[in-house]
Amino acid sequence: MQGEVLIVDDDKTICLIHKYLLKTVHNIEPRFYTCAGDALKCIADSPNSSKYIIYLDINMPVLNGWDFLERLYQFKNKDRFSVILVTSSIDAVDKSKAKDYDLVQGYIEKPLNKPKISTLDQMIGNFS
Repeated sequence: MQGEVLIVDDDKTICLIHKYLLKTVHNIEPRFYTCAGDALKCIADSPNSSKYIIYLDINMPVLNGWDFLERLYQFKNKDRFSVILVTSSIDAVDKSKAKDYDLVQGYIEKPLNKPKISTLDQMIGNFS
């Protein structure tokens, strides 16, 4: 099953940097959303068989990363989602909380860079 990569972060500059890195390292052309609600709408409008790797920021206005995760659990076929939290938070509470979500496959502190993306090679390789 082919999938799509989404970047969900309220900072457009970060989105563009992460998009460039994913294109450079994995030749993936991700879509990015600076509004988490728009990303959820994209997912809701797609077939229930569509797979997603989602690079998700935790600290965003209106709908934060935790709220976004909670809403992902409302979709059918939740196993089609793999979430990587990409955040500036170094708070141990956030790292611990991330472990409560089985959809979260990774926790990376910003900024994302080539070595950090390379740690996810196996997940990306199995995805496309």
